[in-house]
Parts: sequence; C-alpha cells; structure tokens
Amino acid sequence: QYYAGNMLSASKASIEAAGFLDYTREYLTERQNPDTGMWGKNKDSAAMNAAMKISGLYDDKCKYPRVEKMIGSILDVVRAEEPYSVATLWNPLVLVRNILSDYGEMGEELQRQISEVKLPLIRLSIDRVARFKKPDGGCSYYPELSSKTSQGVVVSLGLCESDVNATMLGTASMRDTMFRIVRLGEHKPLLKDYNKLFFGLISGKM
Repeated sequence: QYYAGNMLSASKASIEAAGFLDYTREYLTERQNPDTGMWGKNKDSAAMNAAMKISGLYDDKCKYPRVEKMIGSILDVVRAEEPYSVATLWNPLVLVRNILSDYGEMGEELQRQISEVKLPLIRLSIDRVARFKKPDGGCSYYPELSSKTSQGVVVSLGLCESDVNATMLGTASMRDTMFRIVRLGEHKPLLKDYNKLFFGLISGKM
C-alpha cells in the first residue's frame, strides 16, 4: 500500500498534466477502507502510512474522503503499535497536517475530532523519538540501525549510527509538522546556525 501510494503521490504532477487526476482520485476513493478511512484491510501502521502518501493526491478542491473515519483511526493505530522506523513515527503527524491544509473550512465535528487527536499524537511522538537517538547526536532510521537504502537507493552501511534522512525527520521535519498542526505560525529554522558548518565539512573546506 505504501509503495503504491508513494508512487502515485510522487507522480501527481504528471498525472494531473495528463488529465487523469480525477480518475485517479475516484479509483483510490473506491478502494479506500470505509471502516478506517485508510487503505488496507486492517487498521494498522501499514494502512496509515499508505494514507499519508495518498493524502497528497487530495486538496481543498477534492478533499480527503471519509476523513472523520481516518481521524478516528489514527490514535488507535499509534497507541497499538510501536513505530518501527522514524518515518512511521512522523507519518501520522503529516497525515493530520495534510488534512488541515485541505480543510480550511471544516464542520464542528471534524474540528472536535482533530482537537482531540493532535495533542496526544504530538506527545506520543515526542516521547518516542528518543528511541531513535544515537550517540553521534543524530537519529537512525530504525531504533537500532540506520537504513541501508532510501527509495531503493543505497545510502548507508546500515550501522548503529545516525543518517541524514532520519535525523531530518526526527528533528527539523517533525518540529515543523508539529508547529503546523497546532498552527503556531512562523518559526525559525531549527538547523539554520549549522548550515555553513555542515556544507563546509562536506565540501572539505573546513
């Protein structure tokens, strides 16, 4: 589910340019689980991760279908399953953020549901991200090891160390997504002060 959702989401611009976006949305809506508001037979992290990717195909003009069912499923999944990767920790936050972007105007019931979900979800994410912290100061993709691949490309040796993708997801990206969920407005980039040092080190000029 996640792979298919990822491929469709990454191809959204091409799908739209070809005139098939409405057909794609109809196809996806027909195959959505009507009981969970996600994609997949079960109410689990695999279905939620797929929903996060597929949510990128909807917008304010064609809103995420059965959104109340999905919001009602999020905390059940997050509380029932420990995140097996830092992305699985981040994905439910992104899903809520995407829904808030789609639904500028929302009914009272949906507002109530999101209000009940977002703060417990943020607290659980903050409590759990420490499991991915490594002695070198960053985060690893899995609780014990970094990921050898990203989107099918070899990016590391898969050792007990942090990697760039996981570190960004577990720090700046997670913080940014949380800010957007609670709508606190603008905030300073988390790693701004380290930009020159980082690029200096990787270019060999420092």
